[in-house]
Order: sequence, then structure tokens, then C-alpha cells
Amino acid sequence: MDKELIGHTIIENKTYAVGNDKKGLYLVKDNSIELLDPNFIVNNIELVHLEIMLKVLS
Repeated sequence: MDKELIGHTIIENKTYAVGNDKKGLYLVKDNSIELLDPNFIVNNIELVHLEIMLKVLS
């Protein structure tokens, strides 16, 4: 994986993460990263887990 991940959350045995560019929501599986939402922006790095959960579960 060539993208540095800054935060991740595991929901229903799937790992969701955001990259170091603070933009884009990724699904991490095996050794690959799939971009789910290129417009996802992390507003507060300390709340990254909550922000991912709200996005994925909404």
C-alpha cells in the first residue's frame, strides 16, 4: 500500500480508513485499498473514527 492512512475504523469486520491527504474514504481489504468516496473530508482528525462511522452507517 503506498498511501499512508491517518485513521481507521472497523465496522462489521470491514476496515474503513482515510488517507494522509485527509480526503477520501477507503475500504482496506487484503493488501489493497479501494476508494469508496473521493469527496469524504475529515473535519477533525481527533474525531476521525466517529466521522467514518457516521458516513458508513448513514
